[in-house]
Amino acid sequence: MMSAGETRFARLVAGMFFAVSLAKLFTHEPWRDEWGPWGIALASDGLRQLWRALPYEGHARFWYFLVFALERVTGRFESVQLVTAVFATVAVWVVARFAPFPRWARVLFAVGYYPLFEYGSIARPYSIELAATCVAAAVFCRARRAPLPLAVALVVLAQTTIYGVILAAAFGVAWLADLWRAAPGDRALPSHSWIAAGIVGVSMVAAVAQMVPPSDSTFARGWRTKLEPSRVARVVATVTRGVTPLPRPQVHFWNTHVLDGSPRVECAVGAAMLLVFSLLFVRSPSALLLWIVATAGLLAFEYIKYEGYARHQGHFFLAFLAAAWLAMEAQRAAGAKNNVVASLGLAVLAVVLVVNAAGGLLAVAVDWTFPFSTATAAAQTLRRRGLAELPAVGRRGSTTAAVAAVLGRPIVLAGTGRTSTFVSWDHTYRVPSLPRATEEARRLAATSGSAVLLILDTPLVKLPRRVEWLASMAEPIVRDEQFHIYVVQP
Repeated sequence: MMSAGETRFARLVAGMFFAVSLAKLFTHEPWRDEWGPWGIALASDGLRQLWRALPYEGHARFWYFLVFALERVTGRFESVQLVTAVFATVAVWVVARFAPFPRWARVLFAVGYYPLFEYGSIARPYSIELAATCVAAAVFCRARRAPLPLAVALVVLAQTTIYGVILAAAFGVAWLADLWRAAPGDRALPSHSWIAAGIVGVSMVAAVAQMVPPSDSTFARGWRTKLEPSRVARVVATVTRGVTPLPRPQVHFWNTHVLDGSPRVECAVGAAMLLVFSLLFVRSPSALLLWIVATAGLLAFEYIKYEGYARHQGHFFLAFLAAAWLAMEAQRAAGAKNNVVASLGLAVLAVVLVVNAAGGLLAVAVDWTFPFSTATAAAQTLRRRGLAELPAVGRRGSTTAAVAAVLGRPIVLAGTGRTSTFVSWDHTYRVPSLPRATEEARRLAATSGSAVLLILDTPLVKLPRRVEWLASMAEPIVRDEQFHIYVVQP
């Protein structure tokens, strides 16, 4: 039974976290991947059109339907950021109230890199993964007798990204093994277990089916099956980056790590983590199995398909958190206290959470001080000068589509033949040269008889005829989202 003091503690931690999240909501400038689903929602007249626009996104549809609903109901992107903060707060509250960690560990988790910044500030489906992972860990110990709450959490987890599917599979395998080990009198009715397993299995299959891109997709093409030692080393190094996300203290901190430039050290630390964590979890079969299945799946996907960045590599941290939760829960249930393994596990947890807290506080401080992206600033500049309704051409669709989404109207994505508020990663996607993009804007100005905006992520060294510089945004954290705006006269 949870004491009243623990309940008040959980409410205090979650309340303070949510207050900070609201403050961050007004200071974080969304980047292109945050604006992408919003741009798709703007371009979709209904759910059928929305569905047809999503095959090239590579994710399950849940997040896109949620953003679509928020766009229709509120019309303000802040609602998406608010929902992100709510999911992160749910994760913090679940950990603060139910995790078998000391209070200091639960506080450190709340100010860690992923809840505080990567998954709690950046509006992407990873905030749902964070919350679903924490809920799954919290209800796991009761899943023998009541499997449906765990099944619901895993269904939600699977309907996010491929990484969520991998974590859901790891939880599912650990649950089935735990169920097999349980005494007959300590299990739910077989029908309940079969229903729970079936729901999760169908959800995972459906999610993967939604994620398979069309054959002409231009993003992350191909599969790597040939053994390459250098690639193996890079993939193992991502464990270091994911479990201990400590960025470099600089403006362009995002997706950096203090061990950048030392790949051998990163690889060695990652390999040591895989081994040490496995040894720590060896006395808890469920925790060990979850950790092994999750890390094996994540490493395999990174190797054969996509190494990813901090938001992807952070799933190693989620796997570690869940496995540590299960291991400490098992120790508490067995009445094991003050043994060497428990003390060592607590020390390792402390190191991981302290590093995460340092990374989280650094990231929030830099994001608070410098613009994350200048897509919003570029759109605001055009509105302020009364030019927001002019025809516009953007050179790099993957970045300038964000400006279109902020403006709430389509622009010409140079080189693709498309006018839209979002990028489709199909065979038409191209990034033209600066001269070609400029010439496309000049042709549009000539045919339309109107001035045309030219939005670039690289400044023009020399202004061509009929092209006037309008504004250049400040240098942001995301290097390639510094926009330069020109006006092409007819």
